[in-house]
Amino acid sequence: HDELTFNDSGNDKPFSISLWYQSSDPNAGGTSSTAGPISYLINKPYEYGLSVTGDRKLRFQLSDGTGSNTLFVETAADPMEDAGPSSTVPSGLDGGLNHIVITYDGSETTAGMSIYVNGENVTQTTGGAGSYTGMTNGSGNVYFGSGAGIPGTSLPLGTGFSGTATLTEPSIWSAELEDQDVKAIYNA
Repeated sequence: HDELTFNDSGNDKPFSISLWYQSSDPNAGGTSSTAGPISYLINKPYEYGLSVTGDRKLRFQLSDGTGSNTLFVETAADPMEDAGPSSTVPSGLDGGLNHIVITYDGSETTAGMSIYVNGENVTQTTGGAGSYTGMTNGSGNVYFGSGAGIPGTSLPLGTGFSGTATLTEPSIWSAELEDQDVKAIYNA
């Protein structure tokens, strides 16, 4: 799927993905205590993805096609719970319908990656492995929810959790949405 791979002649291109998500346990990443991806909301295997990690964070990750050269940004734990007025997490995120947006400016750096929840940039930490030099166009599909094409994962209720989850209105742009764009979509 060339149109959903954001790389041209070895250089990453900007993109943004938006969706609405609701779960009876919105931050459950599964039963693993590791910080890696457990449940995917969005995944184009070995290119890009948005997951809920085992330590209950949202993680936006880029990969060069091998899986060993990556960049990622994460939120604080439990980004969709009301953390109160002193928190950097917007208040009122109590497991209701939440608007999530990931943006990337194509710079091949974590500084160009962001995660928004309900119109607010909640990106907190960055990391990676190996030497990321851009996405490689793989033959994989883009998956939304439902384990996002990775064996052993599930729609982010996580393994061993009960309840319901909904993912709706996914949208993909071949441009980096700016703060005001994300807020406008959230408030529409």
